[in-house]
Order: sequence, then structure tokens, then C-alpha cells
Amino acid sequence: MDSHNYIKSLTIIQHNVLNWQNNKIALCSIYRQYDPHIILLNAHCLRDNTPIKIWNYNTYTANKANEQHAGTAIAIRKDVPFKLHDNFHTDMLGVTVETPQGPITIGTTYIPPRTNFINYIDMHTLLRRQNPTYLLADMNARHPTLGYNNTNIKGKQIHSLINKNKCIHIGPNFPTLLTHNSSTSPDIVLTNTQTFHNIRLQPGPLTPSDHIPIIATITANPIQIPIRPRPSFHNANWTQYKRLLTEHTVPQDPLPTLEEIDNHLSNWESHITAASNQAIPTITHRTIPEIKPTHETLLLQTRYQYICCHLRRHGHSPHLYRELRKSKTERRRNTYTERKKQRETQRERDTHTERKRLRERERERETEKISEREREKERDTERKTHRQREAEKKRLTPKKNERKRKRDIEIEKEKEKVRERTLTERETEKKREENKEGERGDTEKEIHREKETEEREKQCTEDEILVFRNICCERCFILP
Repeated sequence: MDSHNYIKSLTIIQHNVLNWQNNKIALCSIYRQYDPHIILLNAHCLRDNTPIKIWNYNTYTANKANEQHAGTAIAIRKDVPFKLHDNFHTDMLGVTVETPQGPITIGTTYIPPRTNFINYIDMHTLLRRQNPTYLLADMNARHPTLGYNNTNIKGKQIHSLINKNKCIHIGPNFPTLLTHNSSTSPDIVLTNTQTFHNIRLQPGPLTPSDHIPIIATITANPIQIPIRPRPSFHNANWTQYKRLLTEHTVPQDPLPTLEEIDNHLSNWESHITAASNQAIPTITHRTIPEIKPTHETLLLQTRYQYICCHLRRHGHSPHLYRELRKSKTERRRNTYTERKKQRETQRERDTHTERKRLRERERERETEKISEREREKERDTERKTHRQREAEKKRLTPKKNERKRKRDIEIEKEKEKVRERTLTERETEKKREENKEGERGDTEKEIHREKETEEREKQCTEDEILVFRNICCERCFILP
């Protein structure tokens, strides 16, 4: 691996392809859109050392168990110098790439759900390296620290490595496996304790696989991400803005019409927008708040680049080789010291925040104690007032007590009188109601009698009429 060829910003794609033979055409077209430096493939399902071919990439595969639903592969772009690491007991693969801040190792592995453990030997051999190491793999580990609600053996093992400060979990914070009823993230990204780069993880597009690829960007420079365009008022040229607004003519007509007012308003709005576009710049990207390189590291980088260029032009020499080794060691020491300082600052911040929290807790406790004291004082005052009232009641003379008793007796007598009055009134009302009901019954009986007499009279008159008719008829028959 040539030392003068290095990459400033490294782009990596990690993806569980589910089956390379069935999805290779669509996957190659998707990877070609992003053109990453390294492609990490999990679960390619290829046996008998069948190769994977991707245009403009050097590919290496591993499937030591020769199983169907297993295997890993790593593809490196042909213009990237690298060093391959395949001396592992499992399907783990690694690649070392040179950067301006030193070498970086990228590794991957695939642990299917049927295996209930991780290989500690391979994990330690990869993570114990003295240079920054990143592991992007589908390990199917479940633990609350990894974003799951349940746990399994692999998740507990990774959690123990994190607690022992052997590795650091940095993501992803989005789901990588989408099903009809769930969304989980079996793909994880781990690093060792030597990392100091800025890293950004973002989800890739939908693919024929049920997994979503992870697109990782690793660099020592600040990472800029695209955002919605917005005006930057801090960098605005307000003198130019005022000058452009003063150039606008103000109407002098004291009595303008409604149409003229509308035209002047539209012109004024267009003039304001034009002045803001000219004087106020717009922001389209935002830098992620990460670690920034110091002035010493930048000087070491320029020195290292100068030595590499001199070696390319004039060839190797013992003096330049020594200078190159010295610059490398200084750069590593500087990065180590920077990382140490950052850790110390972070610890100081943590301790400062903890002290603040402790102070706040002490203040809260003091306020609670003060409030409890005040409540006790209030309770004591209430008890004293209650005792004083009872003593005053006892001190009252018997005459006053007799007067109170007489008043109570009089009040009770008045209440009894009121009750008797109410009872008498209710009785009188009942009698009145009964009399009214009796009168109503008598009137109804008289009406009924009158109706009966009228009906009888009608019947009598009808009978008399019939008798008279019969008599007349008989006489008529007798006369002839």
C-alpha cells in the first residue's frame, strides 16, 4: 500500500443483500449511483467460493462454513489502495485504507439469527488494533443499548464489550430492516477506542432486499449536510440593503386611487425581495457539530503531504524515510493527545454537569427542609390558637352558659311551633282537597242523574208515540 495515496473523505455502503445471485443487477445499478469507496455485503448466499463481480471494484468473499444463508464480501474501488485482512476464524473481513490522519481499518461480518454467540477472538483481533477501526455488520444482536426492547445472548455479549470499554456503539439511529409489522435495526456500527474522525450515518434507498443499506461518511473535516435554504442574517450586508431600499421612489400623490395604491404596494414588495436576495445570502448546508482538527494537526498534515510529494518526484532516500516516519509518529501522537484532551474536556463537562446536578439537588433539599420547617411552624401556630380557643371557652362564666342554653331552648320551641303550624296547614289543605273532590263527585252524580232522566223521558215519549200510531191505525181499519 503506497503511503502517498490517501483519501480525505471515505464513503462506505454496508448492506445485507439477502441473495446476491437473484438481486445482483438491481444492486449494482444502485451502488453505481453512490460510487462509494468500499462496499460491505452480508448474507450473499454464495457457496464453493463463487466470485462476486462488480464493475470497477476488487471483490473478496468469505463463506468458511459453506452454508447457504451466510457469507460476507467486501468490494474496494480500484483507485483506492488497500490492505486486506482475512486471517479470522469466522466470515469476518477487514480492509486498511490510508487517510491524511493515518490508516483506518474497515471491517464487516455476518452472524445469522441461528447462531447464538459472537466470536470473541475475531472481535478482539479487529478491535485491538492501534489505528481507528470501524465495524459495520449485521450481527442480529438485541439489547436495549442497541435500540431493542428485548435481549438475546449476542446482544448481552456486545453490551459487555461496550461496558468494558472495548468498543463503542455509534448507530444507526434509524431502522434497517422493514417488515409488514415491525421495523428494527439488526445492522450496527461499532468502533474501537482509537477513533477520532467525524462520521455520518444515513439510510440508503429501497432495494430488492428487505434490508436498507447504511451509507457511512468518515472524514476528519467537518461534515456538511444539505438543508432547506434559509437566509443567513449574520452574514448580511445591511449597508447595501439600506442603500437598495433608499433607491426606491416614494409616491408623491396626496390622494391616490385604489389601483395606484395596489401597484405601489406590489412594487415595494418586489423591491424588498430583490434587495434581500442581493444583500442577504442563503444557507443550503449545515455542518454537523463534531470534532475539528487543531492547528498543529493541520501543520502535520501539510508536512506529511509535502514529504509524500517529494518522495513521488525524487524517489526514496534514508533521510526522507526517517522524516516520513517521524511525521507519522508525530501525527499519531498529536491525534492521541487531541483525543486525550477531548476526553478530559468531556469528563470535565460531565463532572461540571454532575456538580450542577448535585448543587441543584442540595438546593431542592434545602428548600424542602425550609418548607417543612415553615409547615411545622404553621401547624404549631394552629395548635396554639386551638388551645387558646378551648381555654377561652372554658373560662366563660356559667351565666353566659345558661343564657346560651335558654336561647337554645327558645330556638327549639320556636322550631316546634313552626313545625305545628306547617302540620296544621298541611291538614287544612288535605281537608280542602277532600271537600273539593266530594263536591266534584256530587256534581258528577247530578249530571249523571239528569242524563238518565232525559233518556227515560225520551223513551217514554217514543213509546207514547208508537201507542198513538197503533191506535190510529186500528181506528182507520175500523172506520170502513
